[in-house]
Amino acid sequence: MEDGNRSFTVDEALVEMGFGKFQLYVLAYAGMGMVAEAMEMMLLSFVGPAVQSLWNLSSREESSITSVVFAGMLIGAYSWGIVADKHGRRKGFIITAVVTFVAGFLSAFAPNYTWLIVLRCFVGLGLGGGPVLVSWYLEFIPAPNRGTWMVIFSGFWTVGTILEASLAWLIMPSLGWRWLLALSSIPSSLLLMFYKWTPESPRYLILQGRKAEALSILEKIARTNGTQLPKGVLGSEMETEMEETKSHPTESTHLLKPGELEEAPPPVSKIVLKPDDKGPLLTLLSPELIKRTLLLWVVFFGNAFAYYGVVLLTTELKISQNSCYPTEKELTHSSNDVNYRDVFIASFAEFPGLLISAAMVDRLGRKASMSSMLFTCCIFLLPLLTHQSPTLTTALLFGGRICISSAFTVVYIYAPEIYPTAVRTTGVGVGSSVGRIGGVLCPLVAVGLVHGCHQTIAVLLFEFVILVSDSPQEHEEPNNHDFVTDYNDAKLFIIKSYSEDNVHKSIKYNVWTSTSNGNKKLDAAYREAKDEKEQPCPVFLLFSVNGSSQFCGVAEMIGPVDFEKSVEYWQQDKWSGQFPMKWHIIKDVPNSQFRHITLENNDNKPVTNSRDTQEVKLEQGIEMLKIFKNYGAETSILDDFVFYEEREKCLIEEEDDVVKYTI
Repeated sequence: MEDGNRSFTVDEALVEMGFGKFQLYVLAYAGMGMVAEAMEMMLLSFVGPAVQSLWNLSSREESSITSVVFAGMLIGAYSWGIVADKHGRRKGFIITAVVTFVAGFLSAFAPNYTWLIVLRCFVGLGLGGGPVLVSWYLEFIPAPNRGTWMVIFSGFWTVGTILEASLAWLIMPSLGWRWLLALSSIPSSLLLMFYKWTPESPRYLILQGRKAEALSILEKIARTNGTQLPKGVLGSEMETEMEETKSHPTESTHLLKPGELEEAPPPVSKIVLKPDDKGPLLTLLSPELIKRTLLLWVVFFGNAFAYYGVVLLTTELKISQNSCYPTEKELTHSSNDVNYRDVFIASFAEFPGLLISAAMVDRLGRKASMSSMLFTCCIFLLPLLTHQSPTLTTALLFGGRICISSAFTVVYIYAPEIYPTAVRTTGVGVGSSVGRIGGVLCPLVAVGLVHGCHQTIAVLLFEFVILVSDSPQEHEEPNNHDFVTDYNDAKLFIIKSYSEDNVHKSIKYNVWTSTSNGNKKLDAAYREAKDEKEQPCPVFLLFSVNGSSQFCGVAEMIGPVDFEKSVEYWQQDKWSGQFPMKWHIIKDVPNSQFRHITLENNDNKPVTNSRDTQEVKLEQGIEMLKIFKNYGAETSILDDFVFYEEREKCLIEEEDDVVKYTI
């Protein structure tokens, strides 16, 4: 095929161009948005105590200043996502920046409590658009680098919390809370100042059919990074997939004799699962997704409740000690009751939390990292069931904040990986909104119970919520990051599937079969690995669908081939026999990631040119397993699972009709 006729997708172009100066500019802009959100959230710890003294507010009224911000975010998280999907990412986040800046700046001039509540609610509404800016940022990052750069991006939140704590320490004792509110709105204004230089997401433009604009932006990225676009023309995912299907011979081509006519196989489908007519929320609650959706909601709620609780406890425990423990010196309840030094020190806990999450998330896996951090957080909070000295209280909250910030970072890495592409943004957005509910309720505990001298009950409630949010992570999903890739001995084989329908059935029923010779080869390898090897020797199968130009997963043989047993659900009748297997990784990894790996036992050809049941030597096989595990794929056959389920039902019904007609 001539290069001029080839197509490439936005993702392929980003991978080809790599991470460079352009992505650093995008990181800086999106990072400023994260700093702005962190500062607006952190100042709640200082403004509440200050205005309570000024306006003689009750504990419930003080906590409402924080709760209305989360209520606004709850509305904004859903609303701005719809705006961004319909009108573009740039329009989505510029509206949120305007609302956040205007409402935040005007809050400094609020004449009374009612006006402050209204304006802070609008600030929350603007902050609810934060996920739009995150999505815009990620859509410029090459897929293999997204995990790493998402952790780095999270570091801007830490920068924002430290900046706000520093600003409060400098401003509050002398100038007061109004100056703090005004100066804290500056990062949002910077988003407005530099907005005209921000590009639209090329992925969004492609979805809207605006290919010329998308290509122009990709060319600008290439110029800025000093690289080149892939050869060919820019196309959508569907167009590229159809082209590759036509340009690659299928397995049946090699099985036909010269001159024998081939019955064209069905095209490799990349139908993306779309929310049905019930709407995106009901799609998340469909039988296929409801379990993971509800579990994710619990995790988001618990982590948000605990995180903002630890942040608020840093100031509220100090204030409550003045009135709840008469043995201490009586102090006037004012904003000066807040120990800004302690808050400043506690804010630095975000940095080690970020580093710990980055170090653990790929080594221990998402679930193990989250569980260990949440459990350790409970240990740190346990001594606070009773009154402790100010120094020990600060130290315990510092440790607790390290753990909960680390766990919360892992949540945002874990959440997108458990949803199909078509509902991924909606799923994470709704989950984040449920987390905002935790933020709404948290001040009622951190402020209400603590001010009411019920410190023990408040801390017990935090412990309970943390433990509950840790418990739902027992379910097992594919692409487990605990998957081991280093082996002293293992056997690995390339599997070339006739169609994605067969891969779907393999995932559904945990079985596979090959040609007669292929089954004999795999069975001999399994028996040798289990019967003749002294050390464990797993047999891995590296799956690829003919004509797809990508690999789609890794499975392991867990039993020998049963040559007598056959099933009727394969797409062709020629398959006989089957063997049990377990899927470890299910994700789309393009051939370009593997093409540098050559096989000595196949004339030094690239592994991407292999035939079905081609054996891969241990060294090259281990390298392939590591690429599979670490590749930041956004698509997999799981995205289309509902489609293949429906197609299987239709095929079964058609076969039944044929049988009835024959009879």
